[in-house]
Amino acid sequence: MAPVNTITQFYANNRDVYYLNLAALLTPEGDNWKGLGSDRLPPNAEGYELWAVALEPLLLQLL
Repeated sequence: MAPVNTITQFYANNRDVYYLNLAALLTPEGDNWKGLGSDRLPPNAEGYELWAVALEPLLLQLL
């Protein structure tokens, strides 16, 4: 996630492209990662909830 975040963050201008670091919310918890499935690729239900909560302030600002 870190290399992709570095690349995508470069394009954010906070006018028409925004960057939100969701990786900081998906943290390791023992052998698992908070918010990710066992293969650490797609978010699980908890991950989508973390994503929604993190996005809400930005979406409200844009509306």
